[in-house]
Amino acid sequence: MPPNASAYAAHHRLQLAERLGFGIHGIILVAEDNSKAGKTAIKAHRAVEPYLRERAAYERLKEARVTEMLGFHVPQLIRTDDPLRIIEMTIVTRPFV
Repeated sequence: MPPNASAYAAHHRLQLAERLGFGIHGIILVAEDNSKAGKTAIKAHRAVEPYLRERAAYERLKEARVTEMLGFHVPQLIRTDDPLRIIEMTIVTRPFV
């Protein structure tokens, strides 16, 4: 488990579960909030620059209220953590962007 993902989960009282995906910029994990009985996804980035680019993209999508693009579901931004390089978003079904 990446240290930044563990720190984020502890701060927000989330339980980290299975891995949803990974790539050159980081890892995506399921995060469960027991108080809300819901699941979200967190992406833990390794480096600052890719994190900032992706955060900006999700902020633009949220501002424009984009939930689908050309038939693909778009995860919705929940919150971000700049010092830990974490993006928390909804979990969407296939096909997704």
